[in-house]
Amino acid sequence: CAALDITIYGGSGQNLSSSYQMKYINTAQAEYFKKNEEQLRELIDQYDAVSFDVFDTLIMRKTLEPVDIFALAGERIKARNIHIPDFKKKRRTAESLAKGKDIHHIYHHLREITGISEEEELAAKNEEINCEKQYLIPRSKMAAIMEYAIAQEKTVNLISDMYLTASILEPILSALGIIGYKKLYVSCDYGVRKG
Repeated sequence: CAALDITIYGGSGQNLSSSYQMKYINTAQAEYFKKNEEQLRELIDQYDAVSFDVFDTLIMRKTLEPVDIFALAGERIKARNIHIPDFKKKRRTAESLAKGKDIHHIYHHLREITGISEEEELAAKNEEINCEKQYLIPRSKMAAIMEYAIAQEKTVNLISDMYLTASILEPILSALGIIGYKKLYVSCDYGVRKG
């Protein structure tokens, strides 16, 4: 839609193109959105190594916004009798305090903010991870492009700016059929952003 200058409106009449900052995509970025599967395969053929982003490329959440997972996880946590009022807000604050570190650090900060016990921290963290697992689905066309690169004997690596560590993400990816890549690089494991 950005490449073709099409405006998208939500059910309430809200201009989603503006809300999601799509109007700020530059010409080079807009060209990316015009690529089709055949063109991607042709690009892959030109290189020995190819990297794929994980979230919103190979897999995606069945939610409008990534942070919607926190609201869903908050309901699960509440159902386990772990009381964290305004969980979504506090979870985001804890992530901010963790400064790019992994989910374990995030939940350590959440425990400090909320006063929950160590056992409740572990249970809440596991509920969020289980919620992620439930709401993640593969993007089948991009997974097929990755499989093409692997079939062409390209070195395929995955990258992600994420708080879920590679040890948490790898089994999730495997369960979604994302396999055969050489290595998964996650920002929280290396202390640097994927860029």
